[in-house]
Amino acid sequence: RARRADGKELLMRVAAAQERYYTALNKYTDDVSKLNLSDKSEHQYYELDLATANNDQSFTATARPDGVQAPDKCGELILTSTGARDFSGNESNGKCW
Repeated sequence: RARRADGKELLMRVAAAQERYYTALNKYTDDVSKLNLSDKSEHQYYELDLATANNDQSFTATARPDGVQAPDKCGELILTSTGARDFSGNESNGKCW
């Protein structure tokens, strides 16, 4: 459970970078390199998937557990451009968000 903070922090950094990108270009991006970020979390427990929709007017960022974090019950942590938070697994091992 403690490693989930690594995934959450990754998603928060992506959301902030996406908002800066949107302010400059009036659209979101699905290319993490354009945000000057890594596609791995700081401690390497999560890997980032980034997608846009609605002509780049919305995004979904997904932190996929990797390595020793892969068996986490919460599964993927998901954050959208509207601020909605979700996860792909279950909360049998504590709150995911």
